[in-house]
Amino acid sequence: MMSLAINTIVKMLESLPDDLQERVAEHIREFIADLEDEKRWNASFERTQENLVAAARQARQEIAAGQSIPMDDLGNVWDILEALTGTTETSADWSAEHDHYLYGAPKRSEAES
Repeated sequence: MMSLAINTIVKMLESLPDDLQERVAEHIREFIADLEDEKRWNASFERTQENLVAAARQARQEIAAGQSIPMDDLGNVWDILEALTGTTETSADWSAEHDHYLYGAPKRSEAES
């Protein structure tokens, strides 16, 4: 059994030309999909809430112990990225042979010979 609100909307839709009915129906489909997505997100968030609280508690403890600094103290996103980037000493062929060094694939130079 449909509610009064649904019956009213159906009657309103029936008064529209077919092409407009299709447009409204597509908007409703998208809206319902968004609602379902939001429902899944909220359920996922609730399942992980305890872990988020524990991570925040640990972060506060690390900051208090001087093992970390608050992200607010890092500045804007570019400052954060700069703080997280750096250089490393690698082989001269790192760029060409990264699959070898990361995943153990044969070196390209060896595979080509």
